[in-house]
Amino acid sequence: VNFKTILRKLLYYLPNILLTLFAFILTLARFPKELEVLAQDALYQNPSAIPANIKIIAIDEATLAKLGPYSQWDRSYFAELIELLNQDSKSKPLVIGMDIIFSGENGSDGEKQLVNAVENSADVILASKLETESKAVKTDSINRYELISYVKGEVTAFDALREACEQGFTNIILDDDGYVRRFYTYIDDGEKVYKSFAVKVAEKITGEDYTKILPETAEIQYTSKPDEFTTVSMADVLDKTIPARYFANSVVLIGAHEEGMLDSYKVPVDRANQMYGVE
Repeated sequence: VNFKTILRKLLYYLPNILLTLFAFILTLARFPKELEVLAQDALYQNPSAIPANIKIIAIDEATLAKLGPYSQWDRSYFAELIELLNQDSKSKPLVIGMDIIFSGENGSDGEKQLVNAVENSADVILASKLETESKAVKTDSINRYELISYVKGEVTAFDALREACEQGFTNIILDDDGYVRRFYTYIDDGEKVYKSFAVKVAEKITGEDYTKILPETAEIQYTSKPDEFTTVSMADVLDKTIPARYFANSVVLIGAHEEGMLDSYKVPVDRANQMYGVE
């Protein structure tokens, strides 16, 4: 046996062997898939100037420190907030989107105040949540079936408040890796068309019917990373540190902005930080 010849052949083929082994390891580690996902995520990013007239009123740590645990809040806080924003017809917001579901009622004065505040404001959109189920539907004559989601119910604001304004659902779409890349613009279950919170807010401004323009599911073109929109504390608005005129002719969105409220999600534009639902 000529060991020198064998050694030369091994050295000759060694790079190919190592490359094959490396590729095999990467495949096991799903590295190519990760690269593909990162490349796709770049398509969801559309960095641009953030509109100055979109402003978030955050239920943040400062607000919770001042008003106490959210679960114990009287709904008069929200009534007062709406009344402040609408106190001057010449400097009120274009629309107020409240990413909050006011389900359940107790007949308190605070609830009555909230209903009155909403009734006297023609520009409030509230959040709701759809309850969905999937069922197998036969798609052809050879017994192939497809899972179809349908709406079995909707969690909405209590009756008097629901009747006082419009609502849009806030259900999200989580991909297998837990990231949010798409959203429902509307859901048509054949009996009723349910519009998303985002679409309802947009329609309030433009007067368009987006069910005629958009697909039911759309990709989110993220214009910014988390916390880049103009955000102020709800506590600062209530105590008038920030005057109501600051929100004149603006799109005002009100919602959770604190980790303990469990309304934040992983987004492809920033893998280090989560984005709050209201954003």
